[in-house]
Amino acid sequence: LTAETLFSKKFGVIYFDAFSKQSTPEIWTDEFLIHFLNSASAEGCGFATYAATGSLNRALKSTGFTRLSQSGFSGKRESTRAIKIR
Repeated sequence: LTAETLFSKKFGVIYFDAFSKQSTPEIWTDEFLIHFLNSASAEGCGFATYAATGSLNRALKSTGFTRLSQSGFSGKRESTRAIKIR
């Protein structure tokens, strides 16, 4: 998965099981996340990941997702769920 990845269709659900920002910083930038979410997500798309970062929250908001509150798991304070409403 890179910034140049092209998708032939948009997805109704995205489970973003990416490695941490420390191990794969290139997929956690605002620019990458916005490109990825715009390219891969359909209207009404559900999104879920164990991560909860500022850049992820900004990208979700700017691409039409509404973040849903969710507690984390395995000792994490929070994780992220969202749905694309526009």
